[in-house]
Amino acid sequence: MFTNFYHGAVFSIIFKKPFTFFSREVKANKINDLLNDLNLKDRIIASEEMLDAERNPLSDIDYNVVYKTLDERIATSRQYTFRYPVGCTRMR
Repeated sequence: MFTNFYHGAVFSIIFKKPFTFFSREVKANKINDLLNDLNLKDRIIASEEMLDAERNPLSDIDYNVVYKTLDERIATSRQYTFRYPVGCTRMR
């Protein structure tokens, strides 16, 4: 999939499909953070200069590695959520 939408990248990750993200200035931080966290930064194309004959923009992604990282992040988030529910102040 070729996309310049955040949700295009997210659904590609959910459904384990290869993708290339064409960066736009709008919401660039959000997609950069996501792809950085999942070690998928190489999926971003910011300019035509980044396209070359040797780079396959739809090369396979090792989603086992991606989902291992994602599962760790989800577990951390759940621990925090259950430890500090909405409305509770954090004790120091």
